[in-house]
Amino acid sequence: MNVARPFVALSLCVGFAASACTGDSAPARATTAAKGKSAAQNNVGAPPPPANLTVPSRVRGAGVPHSGNITSVVLSADGKAAVTQDNHGGVRLWPALDGSAAPLVVPAQGAIQLAVARRGREYLIAYVDSADAAHILSMTTGGKLKELLNTPPHQPVSQIALLPRGRGAVTLRKDRTFHLWTVSGTEVAIYEQRSFRPLRFILAHDGKSLVAVIHESDDAKALTRTVLLQRLSIVIRPKATLAKLGDERRLVIDRQVAVSVSPNGKRAAYLFRADKKKPTKWSARVADLTDPNSDPVTVKDELQRVAHAAIAFVNDKQVMVTGGPSARSWLIDLPTRKAYGRVGPPSHFASVAVPSAFGAGMRVAGLGGWLFVQNAVKGHHYYIGYSRFIPSSGAVSPNGKWTAWTSGGDVWFESLGKGPGRVARLELPRIRTAVKVRFVDDDHVLLVDSVGGLSIIEWASGKQLDTADASGPVARLDYSAKRRVVLVTRANNELWLFGIGKDNKFSGPHMLDYVTQRGGLLDTKTAAAPILWTRDLKGKYAALTWKQLTSAGPAPANEPVLPARRRRGKRASRARPDMDRDAREAPAPFLAGRAYDRFGFTYRLKLPASQVDPSLRLIEVRDHNNKVVRSITIDTASVSRLVPSPDASKLLVVERTGAVTAWDQRTAKRLWGFNFMRAVSNIRWSADGKYVVTATGQGAALLAADTGKQVYVTCGSWFERRTTPPPMQFGGSQQHLCAL
Repeated sequence: MNVARPFVALSLCVGFAASACTGDSAPARATTAAKGKSAAQNNVGAPPPPANLTVPSRVRGAGVPHSGNITSVVLSADGKAAVTQDNHGGVRLWPALDGSAAPLVVPAQGAIQLAVARRGREYLIAYVDSADAAHILSMTTGGKLKELLNTPPHQPVSQIALLPRGRGAVTLRKDRTFHLWTVSGTEVAIYEQRSFRPLRFILAHDGKSLVAVIHESDDAKALTRTVLLQRLSIVIRPKATLAKLGDERRLVIDRQVAVSVSPNGKRAAYLFRADKKKPTKWSARVADLTDPNSDPVTVKDELQRVAHAAIAFVNDKQVMVTGGPSARSWLIDLPTRKAYGRVGPPSHFASVAVPSAFGAGMRVAGLGGWLFVQNAVKGHHYYIGYSRFIPSSGAVSPNGKWTAWTSGGDVWFESLGKGPGRVARLELPRIRTAVKVRFVDDDHVLLVDSVGGLSIIEWASGKQLDTADASGPVARLDYSAKRRVVLVTRANNELWLFGIGKDNKFSGPHMLDYVTQRGGLLDTKTAAAPILWTRDLKGKYAALTWKQLTSAGPAPANEPVLPARRRRGKRASRARPDMDRDAREAPAPFLAGRAYDRFGFTYRLKLPASQVDPSLRLIEVRDHNNKVVRSITIDTASVSRLVPSPDASKLLVVERTGAVTAWDQRTAKRLWGFNFMRAVSNIRWSADGKYVVTATGQGAALLAADTGKQVYVTCGSWFERRTTPPPMQFGGSQQHLCAL
């Protein structure tokens, strides 16, 4: 069973870079190979990739996505790690902001203030809890956790900050005193003055100083705030000290905007409305904290005023101005005073400020449960987080080495085997949403979108070979690999047939001239043999050949390719259906407990003649003449659907509770059972009848048809990096099959 295993992503994106699988490419174009090790080198034991693609490693498993929206973000001084908190109090450490590592759970429930620093291969997370106690935790990417500091409750702390590279920590107690600590929990310096009563502080990113806010007063009429700032130096070696630097600096700022301190701690940036006649315009100003008597410098005037605006230093020479409900930001170069437009995260709640952190040229912001990561200097950005994997359809390749799943409009491919798996994502344009997938052969897939568009894709490259139109949503999809025929059942039970030629081009559609109650493909091998069975509104059975369905004249140029007929001795072998039906994908595919197999036989669910046990049900199998050919007695009354196997030798009984049982139709005996604990929305047989393919809200799974054992199962969400906004930003965590 392949559970929570690492894998390598085969990107089908245009212009794919070695650091990401982006989300803004068209599937009709081929990708270029990235640099680095090949997928085969990174996945010894897995089947070879279908194309010569090279890709980075990717992480998938049970996952630890935020259970709510991110409300707080803090960034390490080097801009390479972050810690976030959601509105449910959950805390996550993001050890790598390039998407190469998934976030880790931090046991800091009840944290009201956070800080993070990197020290070699470990990460230090500091926080103040709701009991005003300060904590410092050491974590590794392997999950090793150690508590380094836990202050006593009789010494309440209001704020904590970590020095770069984990050289120490600074705390501000509620008695207005500063304390300097080593990360091992030893207090090494104290700063307190009778007239010095700081409210909070801002630590410079270089760790050599901090700026204390010692006074604040608001002017409600002028909508301004007066703040007094005082710098303190921080020295760790040779002797740890906290000392006052210079005199106090008085600033008048807009009362809706906080002050930002430069990485070297020598300047402060803020926003101000200089002209009351232009209340919709901001003025960005920078003040020198080393010279209290100098005038602030206006670096940019008449910036568009937005709600929840903020200004922050991204480095010593540049500041960024952002707005809450607006995705627009400005990067201001201080030496030249030029402003450059920058993309921000999409607005979600106009009344809520976007939680952001800045430093080392980076901007990191919360977007639902995702992180928006931006190189503020160069303007590049991407998103990292968890996508809820909720498949709507699944298929297995004819060689049994790959699975395909549709989820969130995209198509995911993952290899089967004992070694580490690899995955590929076929991303469709956002105007299309793939809802069904079938393998045409090992190298090509048939996709059906939400509006009835059919596509044949060379999935290893993402190249689109041909398209067809079903003119509306597809209720059921059936495909025969031997005859290379696609049967589409529309919402009103209209049957449309498409042929797939040797050149992977569609022919058709070919339509029936009468209304049907149901229909399906027959597994025949010769052109003269019937290919489609139907039952009209009166229940009359009919079998039609390809020639009858296409036209009275010659077959079209792209008539399906017919493989050579195989014989066993003097008699031809009995036709065995080679592909499964997709009638089970409709939300309510069966009426009155009916199902149909690949031979056109009918399966009916009814009460036994002698009702002794009310939980018993009888399944009758009737032939084309409505004659009962066999029956099976099952011990459940909550049947939601019946799914015959391709060769009609087995039968799946799916219950409303999520329980699935397999029965041998010849012996009428139960073979195995599996309980998904929730209703199963999509279940079908693989092409060769070796697997049971399930796609549920909890994930995807393959069960062995003979034993019911899990051959493949997805364990929750997919962690990924993309350059377009994620479709499910506020998804939260997902109950997965591995938790059953």
